Amino acid sequence: MFEDKILGIKFEYPDSWNPLTASQEVNYNLIKFSHPAYAKEFPYSLLEQRYTSSQIKIENFFRANVTLDQYLKSAFSKAIFIPNFTIVELNKNATLGGIPAYRLIYNYVDKTYVDDVKVTSFNIFAIKGFTAYIFSINVPTALASQYVPRMQKIVDSFTVS
Repeated sequence: MFEDKILGIKFEYPDSWNPLTASQEVNYNLIKFSHPAYAKEFPYSLLEQRYTSSQIKIENFFRANVTLDQYLKSAFSKAIFIPNFTIVELNKNATLGGIPAYRLIYNYVDKTYVDDVKVTSFNIFAIKGFTAYIFSINVPTALASQYVPRMQKIVDSFTVS
């Protein structure tokens, strides 16, 4: 169980995932988790570093009344320029901790390495007052069926006070 009383959040995560030190910036907090078992499943060292973590971002706005549509447009506006970007799912009726949320799953091709890597990105985000809660994980599409359900379990256990 991960709990941060200052941020007012709590959620369960798989035993094999390790919470990394959370970072705090001016307008957001970032909590990352490493997936050591995943690193063993995907043998390329550079790819391990890039795709062996998930994150939870708690972003604070300087104004209220930011809508989910506005956040979607702002946060993902550059995604359409990613090579082979394809939306798999956009669910505007999702929830996160009982708060209305959007769930966005998309695929793209990461051309950073010698071999192009097809990647699936799972994102769910909700807004409560001046704060956005964003859960995301990027994994090679070949392993998405293993990792997206794990992230969904974390999402399902999330509570915010």
